[in-house]
Amino acid sequence: MKNLNHHEKIYIGILGSLLVLTFITVWVSYFNFGVLNVLVAMLIATIKASLVALFFMHLYEDNRLNQVVFISSFVFLAIFVGLTASDLLFRSDPTSQKFSKAKVFETHVFPQHVQNYEKPSKDLITLGEELYPIYCERFLPKNYAWPRERKAIFELLTYGDQPQNIPSFSDLGEKERWAVTHYIFSQLEKE
Repeated sequence: MKNLNHHEKIYIGILGSLLVLTFITVWVSYFNFGVLNVLVAMLIATIKASLVALFFMHLYEDNRLNQVVFISSFVFLAIFVGLTASDLLFRSDPTSQKFSKAKVFETHVFPQHVQNYEKPSKDLITLGEELYPIYCERFLPKNYAWPRERKAIFELLTYGDQPQNIPSFSDLGEKERWAVTHYIFSQLEKE
């Protein structure tokens, strides 16, 4: 093997560093650092991008003004990510609140517009009969042991049943879930 010049040795060293950092990226992905997952991934990616820009794009040997622009872009990216992360990481959990904002808004600001779908009606049962085969039938086992209370069926449709591999149907509106609930309950009453 002939003697390598100085630049070739640097390129081989940087290539080796990039391969090691890629291995570290994959290795780190198997650990859960909680809220620091993104920070660790961004740190490794920033180091790899910096090596590529400095040596393969020759920024290391380039004009100092270009280096300042490059470093400034990383600083501003870090500021933007930091501000976004500060908002996302420190939000309160909406499920921990006793009442959701939407429910409070509906019942206290515009109470005349709130409709109660908990009471069965012929229209709701008919709607549920139409919706059940389209949205629910393929996900629900044939001999599923349904709860014997409407509210329990509604909650099952809203949150799902993980042990039975039944998904949540929360993408359906409240009226539609109550309609399916009333339809299922009417079928249970016939048994």
